Amino acid sequence: MDAAKQPVPFALPEPQGIPIARILRTLRRHALLIGALAVVGSVGAYALARTMPKRYTASSLIAVEGDRFAIPELQGALRADSASDPMPFVRTEMQALASRDLMQAVVDRLHLVDNPEFNSDLRMPTLMQKMKAAFQSLLPDSVEMRSQLGPNDGVVRAALDKLTIFQDNRSLAIEVSFTSEDPQLSSDAVTVLIDEYIAAKGRRRTAANLGANQAMLARIEQVRLDVATIEKEMLDLRSSNEIVLLRAGSIGQQQIEELATAAARASVERSQLEMAYERTTSQVELGASDALASVLTSPTIVQMREQEAAGVKRVAELLSHYGASYPGVRSAEAELASIRSQIVGETRRIVSSLGTQLRVAQAHEAEVAQQLDDARKIAVKSENARARLEQLQQEVTSRRGLYQTLLERAQQTVNRPADVQTPDVHVMTTATPPGAPSSPNMKLAGGLGGVAGAILGCLFALGRLRILGRTMARGELAANTGVSVVAAFPDGFRGRGKDTLPRRVLVAPRGSEAQAMRALRNRIRRLGRAATPRLVMVTSLADRDDGLQIASALARVVAGDGERVLLLDANLRNPGVLKLLGAPAGDFVADAADWRDQVVADADTWLDILAFKQSPADALERLSSTVFQNVLVEAAAQYDLVVLVAPSASSQEAQALAQRVDAVLLVVDDEPAREAAQQTTDRLGLLSRRSLGLVMVGS
Repeated sequence: MDAAKQPVPFALPEPQGIPIARILRTLRRHALLIGALAVVGSVGAYALARTMPKRYTASSLIAVEGDRFAIPELQGALRADSASDPMPFVRTEMQALASRDLMQAVVDRLHLVDNPEFNSDLRMPTLMQKMKAAFQSLLPDSVEMRSQLGPNDGVVRAALDKLTIFQDNRSLAIEVSFTSEDPQLSSDAVTVLIDEYIAAKGRRRTAANLGANQAMLARIEQVRLDVATIEKEMLDLRSSNEIVLLRAGSIGQQQIEELATAAARASVERSQLEMAYERTTSQVELGASDALASVLTSPTIVQMREQEAAGVKRVAELLSHYGASYPGVRSAEAELASIRSQIVGETRRIVSSLGTQLRVAQAHEAEVAQQLDDARKIAVKSENARARLEQLQQEVTSRRGLYQTLLERAQQTVNRPADVQTPDVHVMTTATPPGAPSSPNMKLAGGLGGVAGAILGCLFALGRLRILGRTMARGELAANTGVSVVAAFPDGFRGRGKDTLPRRVLVAPRGSEAQAMRALRNRIRRLGRAATPRLVMVTSLADRDDGLQIASALARVVAGDGERVLLLDANLRNPGVLKLLGAPAGDFVADAADWRDQVVADADTWLDILAFKQSPADALERLSSTVFQNVLVEAAAQYDLVVLVAPSASSQEAQALAQRVDAVLLVVDDEPAREAAQQTTDRLGLLSRRSLGLVMVGS
């Protein structure tokens, strides 16, 4: 067999709750005791409060603002917190008010070391303090720790324990309170603490402003050096680039304009000479003297042309008078040829001179163009230098203005030293010695003592009610239904999967669950009016299988104890015995077969099982038939116990079966079902309520 899980113990259950009316009745019944305990608690607390030392609390209200420096330009540089929300700054000031340094100053000024209220060494040690000191002396590091703390550490800690800093998170006001047994001391402690806080704040602001002044002087020196550096760079630019400004502009601009004009003239002259040279050269090559006359305007050529014309005229006259053989004609022709030869020579000389002039014009044009290009480059460089000079001029003007402003601010800081010593803190209300103690509040102590006494009385009364209420669930259920409770099971009895109640009682036949089933069997015997009930029907108010598991487990345990037991699955609409126990099925209602032939044996016990193969459609008719009644009669005669697994108690089948059995076990599984138990027992229509027993589940 498989090992079973740890069985859930069965016992009479704890009640799920106690009715409010019963609680009120119990409290009313113990009202005198509750009142007496309330009076005793109130008087005792009041008396105890009177014996406690009186303490007085003095308070003062201050308002804090953000730090302001005498040098506004350095405000952002020295204060990283530029948020609009002032609450972080206020919380920081609260922590500063509760610092050890401030409290140390208060301790020194008020000589709290000599006050037994704060110096525990001046008071008689209590038993608890003696035990604590003895325990600390056993620790190896206790002496070293005390040497590190200092002589006034305990006094400072005691004073800090009596200090209260409060802020409501809605304003910039901070309340400072101090509690002491001396009203004057409480007031003086608050006053001294605020004075020390304001003084420390002023010292911090003074140091911050002095640091800002030093930063300002360093900044002034840096600006002065920057101005000197820029001025030197401007001077170097003027010297290296020879920048001279005139009314009409710079010298470089005038040179560029003159060179541009000269370059234009040289280009024109070169073009004219080039055209004349090309035309003359072409005419000379063609030998067109007439064309040369119109191009060459030299006086020598003109004179030679006149001589040539005179020679031509003379030759013509001589030919007309004397003929070609006349010596004078030949002499005139020779002179004409000589003149023409001279013209050609002069023409060539002039053409050569034109080429020379052209080359000179071209060289002059190239030289002027180079001079213009060089002048333009120099002008661009000079213009860049002049633009840089203008930038430097603007920068030096700005630096000189900043230098002058910084000098004025630094002078203001030096001339107004009081400005850096005024912190932004003002006292809204000063601390005065309180006229009445703040603690102990004897009225409040008496009231709380009375409430505590009353609560103690109520707990005592309810404790008694709880003890009695352990058996209340069974009693109330039996009283409401008129039926006795024969068994009670916890919620965990159902199990999961194969870990069912019938399986567990089989694995552990002497376990608590099996013993609970034997106790249930004994109580079933007492349900009968005369004889022991043999036909026992198990049904439940809910649709769960609580009745099926309890009936199957009961049948297995009783069969295992040696009795003849038949487990009959009468839940025809939803049979579950065969599946739960793993047994084969038979159809015991068939008219042609004897029901005894359909009985199957439980594989693990001597239990007999009778069940349907399938769910019939006419379940109510079959259970009400004569055949089924005969089966019940014959089974009761043959077996010591016949356990019927019935459907839900609200079904017609269950009401029909209830009329034919000896006893009914009604499984009630929760509180709402318990409330409906009365109606269910009435619907079952039993002749005698003594044959009906209730089984509580989850109680």
